[in-house]
Amino acid sequence: FQQLAELWAKFHEDAGKESAAQRARAALVLKFLIEAVQQALKLSLGASVTGLDAGEEARLRAFAQRVGTDGLMALLDKCVEADM
Repeated sequence: FQQLAELWAKFHEDAGKESAAQRARAALVLKFLIEAVQQALKLSLGASVTGLDAGEEARLRAFAQRVGTDGLMALLDKCVEADM
């Protein structure tokens, strides 16, 4: 996740010094993260997730197994709080 975090930070910084543009980009990243964690949570609970290719699903399943259902719920809660 280090590489992904660095890419997201660069995406945020590329918005320039204008705080509104930075907030908009940060909101996009949070929405993406929330969606990914929700999908991982669904997979961890045995539900199916549409729109994923086999590689994406495998990575989300591995992430869900590593973090666990409780960890995913906690992460999702923090992401939603940050999005408010």
